[in-house]
This record gives sequence, structure tokens and C-alpha cells, in this order.
Amino acid sequence: MDSRFMTYETHISSAAGEAGRWWTVALSTDVPGDQPVAAKLGGTDLVLFRDADGMVRALLDQCAHRRAPLSLGKRLGSGLVECPYHGWRYEGRNGRCMIIPNLSKEERVPKTYRVPAYAVEESDGFIHIWSQGDGAPETASPSLAPDALGPETRDAALIAYPYQACIDLLLDAPDIILNIPGVAIVNQHRFGDPSCTADEIDVRYAAIPASRRGKGLASDYPFQVRIRAAAHGGNAHVLLTRDNGNTVAAAHMTFAPVRRTLCTILAYGSRTEQQGSERPMHIGIKRVIDPTAARDAVDYVSRFLK
Repeated sequence: MDSRFMTYETHISSAAGEAGRWWTVALSTDVPGDQPVAAKLGGTDLVLFRDADGMVRALLDQCAHRRAPLSLGKRLGSGLVECPYHGWRYEGRNGRCMIIPNLSKEERVPKTYRVPAYAVEESDGFIHIWSQGDGAPETASPSLAPDALGPETRDAALIAYPYQACIDLLLDAPDIILNIPGVAIVNQHRFGDPSCTADEIDVRYAAIPASRRGKGLASDYPFQVRIRAAAHGGNAHVLLTRDNGNTVAAAHMTFAPVRRTLCTILAYGSRTEQQGSERPMHIGIKRVIDPTAARDAVDYVSRFLK
């Protein structure tokens, strides 16, 4: 073996620029205990897997030998991830290659044989990745504790739309992004101007039963959708309430760039039990952006983003 297999460094520059930050790349349920999973962030390919203690680990999804995708390999009972090509096995904590099958008993794997490892935090049903490979996190991962209303709800979507534009649409025209069964959000009816602080934007929209969509101006709005988004982007808390103030559903939503024109949106929350024959309502994500509605959206709330 020679120096061709020595460490190569990378970081998710297209997603986060020079400064590191946390990005949410998956729901906890997306990473099982018995196999590796591929993830993509800002053009960087990652492999996620759980070690022997059940902790989620993240490595660059390339074997240091022939750069085969580790996500196509195996998660071993020892908690190592195995390359599908020549069986090189990596530790998740620091990306070191621990085992190379064709070495003799007398040979040792050089410490320089490794792939970049990313700091991972799993909390509140989400998996967060620190954007700089082999870099120490400079801030705590975001707290996205879900509201305990009743049955849990989860949703995930890969949207063919730029990351920042998706966040802008959530704030300016949420009906384009949110999928709430039986409910239509009235993008043209905000309850006053957004409330803005250094950390958060808070805006409320009227909502009506979907059956009333397109039937003229509404005289009453039985639902309200409240969106509290991080001022620096990346995540938002969405609440659906009735006009009497009772909460129907809640969800934390996260946004992460995949490529320049692709965005991953995740939603994890809960809903109340349905009443009688009423259809259960939860906060989900639409799979396709309506281009006409996006064209007509007024850039008002999003202009307060940093």
C-alpha cells in the first residue's frame, strides 16, 4: 500500500460556505440499526449508520481505497461499516479504517487510512450533521422537541426547488409547501404583519376547509396556521389551530440543500385524535411545487430573513 490511500479532506462548502453549521439530513427512523443509509447534503455524499452502541455516525460516502460508496456496503455487528468493493471496514467515530481483509496477521492498518467523519447529533426525532468534515462543532445542535398532542406524524420530501426558495415559500405562501389533509391555507390572508426578533420570524395565516377552496372570499376562517421560522433559515415550527384556539396538529420542519436546485424537507410532529368522523389532520409536505402559485407569491415575510 502507498500514500495514494492517505487521508483526503472535504467539507460541505456548497451548503454552508466557509463557516460550519448544523444541518438536518434525516429523521431518526430513516437510519435503522442493521444497515448503512446514503444521504446527500450540498453536493456531498454521506453515509449514515449506527455503531455498536446505537449512536448514529456519519462518514463521507467514499472508501479511501477505490472510493466505492460505503452506503452500498454493510453495517457489521461490531458497529463498523464495510465497503462493498474490497471489504475495508471503518469506524464511525473518526473514520479510521480498522480492518483490511487481505492483510496478513503481522500487518497493521496504517492510522492514516481513513475517510472524513462528521459530528452527529440525534435529538427530537431528527439527525443533525455538522457541515465541516473532521471539524469540532462550534454551536449546539438545534432543539426541535415535538409537541405532545397525540399520534406522531412524520414526512419527508425531496423537492426540485432551491433550498432558500423553499424556505421563502413557506413564509410567503405556505399552502405551496404544506400538505394538511382537508385544509387549504389562504396565502393572501395573514393575521397582521410578522413578528420578528433576532432569532425568529413569527407569522400567522388563515385557513379554511379544502372543500371551500376556490369558492370566493371567505367570511370566516375556522383554522389558523402559525409559522415560527429561524431567522437564519434551516428550520421552522408549524402549528395548526382552530378558531377557538385549540391545537389540531404541530410539526417541526427542517430544510437542507441537496444540490443547487434540490432541497430535502423533513417534518416530525404530532396531531390530536380525530373527532367523530372527522378526517385526521396532520402537517405534511407537498411533493411538487406549483410553478404558477410560486410565481404569484408575494415576497413579503421572507424579506425579514437574515
